[in-house]
Amino acid sequence: MKIITTSNQMQIRTNGLKTVFAGIVFTIFGLDLVYSMLGQDNSFYPIVFGSLFAIIGIALLFFSKTTTIVLEKEGTTSITSKYTIGMSQAKRETIPTIDIAAVMLSTKFQQNRNSDGSTTPSTSSSLSLLLKNNDVIKIEESSGGMSISGFNISNILSAIGKAPLSKEAKQIAEFLGVPVKSPSEGLI
Repeated sequence: MKIITTSNQMQIRTNGLKTVFAGIVFTIFGLDLVYSMLGQDNSFYPIVFGSLFAIIGIALLFFSKTTTIVLEKEGTTSITSKYTIGMSQAKRETIPTIDIAAVMLSTKFQQNRNSDGSTTPSTSSSLSLLLKNNDVIKIEESSGGMSISGFNISNILSAIGKAPLSKEAKQIAEFLGVPVKSPSEGLI
């Protein structure tokens, strides 16, 4: 996510490059598996498995989106979404900026169990705009493990307000003059 701010306008741009990269990797892996198994005995299941990987990869390529949100302090907010790959038209929506009631930051910490029985801490965050009519406009999602050399730093980061996307949430909220809320605080 990239944020550009002027005195009366903020532009937030998210891109689908991670999804495009994942799509390329899935497609190449799937096609390679299919190609390597052609003409071999007992190759039905690997070919089906490889084909599924390739199909998932192609779907990821075509469904990745780039979103641009332009917030004006006094005026309208425009949200433009376009598929990263493809010839589709960009979808554009506008709302009055005054209708934005809060910036919502949702952060979840969890322990994921590994196959060997150990656990790995991870965190996921979602950044959204909450409107006065309780509609939610998603801006960005982030996820990842929060450990260093096996030491869980998720709780420490949460306690000091350094959860993923917290800096961006504060920056957007300060620009708009609205609070940062979590879903546990409830909707308006």
